[in-house]
This record gives sequence, C-alpha cells and structure tokens, in this order.
Amino acid sequence: MLQTFYLKCLREICYTLSIFLQRHNTSKGYGYFSNLHIHRLTQEEKEDGDRRRPIIEPTINDIIAKYADEFPQLCATTAYTSKADIRRAVFETTCAAQFDFAAWFDQIPLDALVSRLFGLQSSLGIFELLCVAMGFRPACQIAQAATNSIAAVRGPIFTASCVDNVAFMGSRSAVVEAAREFIVRSSTVGAQIKDTTINVATEYDFLGEHYDHARKTRRLTDKTAAKAAFAATVLQRTPSLRTKQIQAIFGLLLYAANTLRITIAKFHWAMRFLSLVCAQTQDTEHTLRSDVRAELLAWAMLASENKPVAVHTPELEPEFVIYTDASATGWGAISTSRGGNVIRISQPWSAEELEHYNVHSSVVAEPLAIRKAVAALVPTSAKSVQIFTDHLPFVFAYKSTFGRAWSYSAAVQFLSTYSTIFDVQFVPGEQNPADVLSRARHLETPAPPPILMVTSVAGTPLRGRRERVYGRDGSSRAFGT
Repeated sequence: MLQTFYLKCLREICYTLSIFLQRHNTSKGYGYFSNLHIHRLTQEEKEDGDRRRPIIEPTINDIIAKYADEFPQLCATTAYTSKADIRRAVFETTCAAQFDFAAWFDQIPLDALVSRLFGLQSSLGIFELLCVAMGFRPACQIAQAATNSIAAVRGPIFTASCVDNVAFMGSRSAVVEAAREFIVRSSTVGAQIKDTTINVATEYDFLGEHYDHARKTRRLTDKTAAKAAFAATVLQRTPSLRTKQIQAIFGLLLYAANTLRITIAKFHWAMRFLSLVCAQTQDTEHTLRSDVRAELLAWAMLASENKPVAVHTPELEPEFVIYTDASATGWGAISTSRGGNVIRISQPWSAEELEHYNVHSSVVAEPLAIRKAVAALVPTSAKSVQIFTDHLPFVFAYKSTFGRAWSYSAAVQFLSTYSTIFDVQFVPGEQNPADVLSRARHLETPAPPPILMVTSVAGTPLRGRRERVYGRDGSSRAFGT
C-alpha cells in the first residue's frame, strides 16, 4: 500500500493538529463534528472551462501559517530537485525518460485518524475527506515524500522529481533500466502512472523548460514563449493595466529571464515601476510611462524569441582575480592572473566623472570602480574572472542581475556585455588590498610610484611574480620578485 511511505508523516500531522484543537479551540461551534475543519472552495475559471476539480483549502491553513514557528513540523521542508541540478544533469547526460502520476493527490488516502480532522461542508451536511486536499498546506510535501520514495531507483542515474513529475537522466541503458524499476515500484504500492510507456528522448519539456541533451541547451517551452508573445501584444495595444495584470506580466518575464539568461538590469526602470505597482491594490489602474512600456515590450519580445542558451555553465578556475575599491578621490584595483602576473592601478576620478557622478556616495563610486577596473584589466578573450569588492549591495545586485540603484544596474549591464563569466564576491574592507590604491594620495607626485605592499591575493603569495604598477600620474613600472 502507498500508505507505507507517508503514514508516519500523516500521523504526526494528526497529532499536531489535535494540539491545535486543544490549544486554540479553532473548531468551536461545529457540534458533533467539533473536531472537523471546514474547507474553503476555490473554483478557478479557465478559457476552456472550469478546472476538472475545485481546489479545497482547509481553514486550518490559516492557523498553520500563524503558528508556523510554534509547530515547525507542519512546515518541514521536503527535498525537491532544484532547477540548477536538473540543468547540470542535462549537461552531463545523454538522454532522459519522464513519467507523471495520474491525479496524484487523489491517490493518497487519508489515514482514519487524519480523515476525522477534515470536513467538507455542503447543503447535505458535513462530509469527511478520504484523500489529501490539494489546498492543504503540507499536501505538496506529503506527495513529494511519496514520490521521492517510489522514485528512489538504483543505478548510475540522476532522478529529478517535483510532486507528481519524475524524470530519469543518464545513458540510454541506465535510463531504460531505471524506468522499468520505477514502473514496478509504482505498481507494487498501487500508484497509477498516466502512461507507462518508456519514451527515451534527447529533447523534451520538463517542469517548464525545454531541454536538449545533444546541443546542451535550454529554452522556454513553446507554451510559455507564446504567453510572452501575447504579453507583448497586450503591452502594445492596452493603454492601462491593473496591478494584478502587471504582476502577472512581470512574473512571466522574470521566469523567462531566469531560463534564457536575460540580464534584468537592461530593464531597470521597468523593475523600479514594479516596486511602485506592488504597493497598490490589485484592481488599481496604472498608465504605463513610455520608458517603462518600451522596456517591458523589449523584454517580452526577447522572451518570445526564445533563443536557446547553454543549459549549464561549469565552474571554471578564474583566469584573473581582481580586487576593486573606490573612495571620494579615486579608485584602485589589483589583478593577479593565473600565470602569476600582477597589475595594480591607482587613479583619481577624472574631471568628467566628478561632474557626472556623485563619487562621494559608495552606491555610485563602487560600481563605477568595478566598471573601470574590468575595462582596464580584463581582456575580451577571458573566459572566467573573479571580482572581489567590499561593497556588499553590489554583490547582491549582480547575483540577481538587477539593482535598485541605477549605478548597480549600469554596472551589471556593463559586465553582461562581456562573454566572460564573472563571479562577484564580497571581501571585508579591512581585507581588501585595493583599499590603499583608491586612497593612495602619495602616488599623485610625478616621481615613479613605489611598490605598494600586498603580500597575497586570494590567499596566494605574490613571490616569484612580475608586477606592473600604474600611478595616478599615468606612469607605470614593472617589477619582478
């Protein structure tokens, strides 16, 4: 029986819910059914009709959310396969086979002790539920726990699963063997699969993305790309949109950006507009500014083109490690190459930069220093570069490909113009060897600049390396140790 896999989990939930009943008296007033928790019914309309079944949401969800800290076992995490792991598996394997459980939640019966806690109110009375309610807060975790147990096949295989979807990736022979074992295990516990045919493929849709094992690429599914094209049409033809419509468009475009490696910094003002929209009620009407509409339209068109991108980028040893820093008077950087060459730069802000940028603000100066350091030190042929900065907000901005400040987005967008893979990391200010370079007033003299003492970069001693130091007067000297 399938209960073998989740009975213990359900009994623990039953025990915890009973404590809720005693402590918070949530079911007062239901008479004989005083231990039942009435459900809300959510009927979603679709273009081709209503859902095949309503989503049943127990009112106990409100209490679980309210007292999540008090009862962490109701919010325990279950292992879902991450997108990053799936993409890496596609990169490393040759093919896959996937399966889908039929009406998975309906296949999971409630234990008698648990069933007593769930009631469905109707004009005929209150009925106990016999299977897991899709809208029950821990329902996906229960279903995922069962899926993980059934899909735990043996062999040199990568297994990806999400609630009722399962895929096996590996060599053709390994995939076929894993699929056969999965079908047997499902039959043994009484779990029904929609289609038991073993279809081994090198190109397919899975969990919202289209994968190609042969070309090692990913893109949006055709269905999602069509939605992006529709969003572009709406943006062209509709003068104003409600908050919930704008949020839906952004949700689609942000998903597309993650799949297609789109740098969100290109659409800085659209993202700033989103932060303003989210503060309004769902039905508030918004007239899109011309710059926001143009950015959203360009974003939607880019998503609808749906050009394949590399499914996974393997980690590479950086060819250059660069430390950067900025001050109100200038910027500095130190770069060490994989071959051992070290270059240090110390430059004052130019008259033009002092006029156009508020360099007294680290929000402006630090990203600008990174842009100038990369332009000066990173050749276009570089494949991988690691950058260290003591400005933590920019580290976050780069990882999300967008920053709330324009200076962050401008720097992120600048780095995206390179084919180089950048890894931006934080280093505490007191450990940043570029700090002295951004403040080195003594280099402003016309005399040849001295060597600035830096004993190591990223933990690697500098002994035996050749160095070139650039002074603020534009002079440079090469040194060997």
